[in-house]
Amino acid sequence: MEGLLALTPPHALTAHWRQLRDVDPFVSLADAAARLDVAEAELVAALCGDGVLRLDGPFDDLVRMLPELGRVRAVTRNRYALIETRGVYPGSAGGSAGIAGAIGARFALEHWRYGYALDETSTPDGSAGLFFYDARGESVHEIHADTETDAPRYARVIDLHASFDQSCGEEIVLASPRMLAPRPELGTWLRTAEGAVPVAVSGVPDLLAAVRREAIGVSVTVRSPGVAQRFTGLVHEIAATASGVALEAPWVRVRVALQHLREAWAVQMPSIDGPVTSIELLDASATVVLSVAGACTPSKPEAALWRELVARLEPAA
Repeated sequence: MEGLLALTPPHALTAHWRQLRDVDPFVSLADAAARLDVAEAELVAALCGDGVLRLDGPFDDLVRMLPELGRVRAVTRNRYALIETRGVYPGSAGGSAGIAGAIGARFALEHWRYGYALDETSTPDGSAGLFFYDARGESVHEIHADTETDAPRYARVIDLHASFDQSCGEEIVLASPRMLAPRPELGTWLRTAEGAVPVAVSGVPDLLAAVRREAIGVSVTVRSPGVAQRFTGLVHEIAATASGVALEAPWVRVRVALQHLREAWAVQMPSIDGPVTSIELLDASATVVLSVAGACTPSKPEAALWRELVARLEPAA
């Protein structure tokens, strides 16, 4: 296989993971992998046979079964943002807007490479879940069982996709000309788009606070390499965190580490239902971390006040 493979022995990773858990029982898989300097999927694969079950791809059939699970907790995250939704996956393959009670997610399944079922002893929050990663070992999507999840159907999904190979460890390609080629990103398009204007990242918290105060419906999207997950509705709570901002809505929680973001763009695009205005937040690599747009439907355009608030943002320095 071309490139640099993961070289840390699985048994060593398992030992290091247990040491971390002893010191910090609530350490996340992402934080643990970062501390151990390995891909997250490499760490999870090292635990196969110890609370972790490897799943076989491709995962198209598995994704088609998700609406049968009932209410679950869906998580999509990237390095600087996370969205968590408690709800039901829609039956339509095209996804949904993510209104209260529904999980809005669009899947790019060609990026789903590794999958694992983790039991309650393997996850920091004690909830069983299905974890999926791309070929680089980066998180793509998580599906956690909830109290209202259909337990027999959840177990059947695992049974149908369990791999015959349950040996611990995984050969993750960490670096190669093919795997490190830049992914197509919205950030590249923003710099040349006629309707895109750079604005100050520092103005985003005040914008979100105004959205909550004025009860303006918005659509918030967090992207991983293989999923765009969003919710659409009113923001009920907004709070400053040590690194950024946390938003809450019914059945939804969003976190974004604004201090790590480098660019914000105000974008306006035409549509048959009127203009669509969004704020796109980018990190230092010009990857879109989080998007906020005015909520709209075919019969209801985005709020004029939303466009006014975006237009008031200070230009980027």
